[in-house]
Amino acid sequence: MPQLARRNRVPIQVAAATSLFVVVLTVASASCIQISTLVAAGGLTAVPWNVVVYTVPAVLIGGQIGPRLQGKVSQRAVEVGVGCLFTVIGVAMAVTALRNTLFG
Repeated sequence: MPQLARRNRVPIQVAAATSLFVVVLTVASASCIQISTLVAAGGLTAVPWNVVVYTVPAVLIGGQIGPRLQGKVSQRAVEVGVGCLFTVIGVAMAVTALRNTLFG
């Protein structure tokens, strides 16, 4: 999103909508593939429905809050916040992968 806004001079609202569209398509396709793989491997009981039940409403609520905050929070603050969030997620994924590799 920052690249679209800064480098290509796309209005921030259009950049945010474009970014959201790409994220939604990516997450939806990845989720469908993951769920179908789990169902194929172990049936419907292999799908962690407890995670799905909490994630779907959180995404829907976040999708409503995000556009309302657009323009009320500085672009720099959003960039720093997203960077911190991605860092935390990356570290958590690395720790999980390392733990699974070492302790199997």
